[in-house]
Amino acid sequence: GFAAPTRSVTLTGEAATTLALSGTLGAVFTFRGVTLVDFTTGTATVLPGSSSVLAKGLAFSGSRLLEVTEHSLLIWDTTSKTLARTLPLPSDPVAIAANDSLAVLATVDGVTSVSLNTASALPAQISAPVGNAYYRKVVAGGDRLYLFDGRGVDAFNASFGNAPHFVATIRPPSTIDVAASPSRVFTLGNGSVVSAWSPDGALITQTTLNEGTDVQPLSIAVVKDAVWVSIAKGCLTAACEKKTIVLDASSLVRTATLTGATTDVFVSANRAYTLSDLPAEIRIVDITDSLHPTVIASRAPEGAQSPVSIAFASGSILTLGEKLYVYNESLTKTAEQYAAYVADPTSGLAYVDQRLRVTGNCVLVTGRTFFPELLALPSLSTTQTFPMPAAAKSAAIAGGRIWVLTDYSLEALGSGAAPAVPRRPAAR
Repeated sequence: GFAAPTRSVTLTGEAATTLALSGTLGAVFTFRGVTLVDFTTGTATVLPGSSSVLAKGLAFSGSRLLEVTEHSLLIWDTTSKTLARTLPLPSDPVAIAANDSLAVLATVDGVTSVSLNTASALPAQISAPVGNAYYRKVVAGGDRLYLFDGRGVDAFNASFGNAPHFVATIRPPSTIDVAASPSRVFTLGNGSVVSAWSPDGALITQTTLNEGTDVQPLSIAVVKDAVWVSIAKGCLTAACEKKTIVLDASSLVRTATLTGATTDVFVSANRAYTLSDLPAEIRIVDITDSLHPTVIASRAPEGAQSPVSIAFASGSILTLGEKLYVYNESLTKTAEQYAAYVADPTSGLAYVDQRLRVTGNCVLVTGRTFFPELLALPSLSTTQTFPMPAAAKSAAIAGGRIWVLTDYSLEALGSGAAPAVPRRPAAR
């Protein structure tokens, strides 16, 4: 009502693409996913699993929220906060309108209507094996590379030759994130299931974190001899809490807990330099006893948006987000680089694509420009750019080279010739 006081809810996120309203409920899509807003209580809830695709349109239909993506119509139950149904669309959608029983979509080829209350289902293909993999993250452990496509992990040997050599495929159910050490690869799945695998894809051990109800696993990382698992708890039903659970990498036995979810970590000797969320902090963590880490210094990050990547090189701590900020070991800012981040949809890059990787006294920066840049320390001057066929999404260091994953390729960067293929004695 125009006579009533204005009610507002502040959301965490940026680059909202679409909005829908129904009574006192609102829905908006940001890079975090679809957020439901209740203006009566002032609460905002992110629908679990809604950040995997870009929403092109939103509309309410009673207690349902309809989300239009590039090729599908997603039907969410706003009461249970779950995805109730997915319907493929015959052509790319442009806009959507809906009432309690019918959705009407404007597409590039005309108008499509969807009956929302029908009990029948569209025909579904029983078996459609796909030979392609669309990787979105690369991690390294020793001389092994692990490429994650959202469904599972493909392991490659990167110790010799010009290209990595396929070793094995790891396909645990509902994989959320992956991390690796020189001797193992770790996966995090729905239900907070943590699994340890050999570099050749054999399951070694597995555990399920018991944190009660309303728990959302977020990410996994390897820190020296420990595995850090970040979770969110109570975000759908109560005050949201985030924390990082520390596990023994050998047994997956829980040994410690840190406040806040760890969004990125860089390990150097007996220290871990981390970014955390809720609270948003830059931290220096003593990992001399890696199973019982201790935060020895922390500070709030610079910029209106939290940084997404951290690194340590030549005695300096670097964080990349709104800008590239440099701190000393006392967490005092000493320098900054780049102008404030501005999203450019034409580049195919997003704020969360920014990454830092360190090699010697140089820092590889991805996600700032279409081509990755190599910066020299301490001047932060650009010494080289690397033309690539698509925007860089992830990077890792293995086998003496930097591996950059793009939308279309895996690029190898190195200063020397690739290690030769090992020779084997003749068999008799």
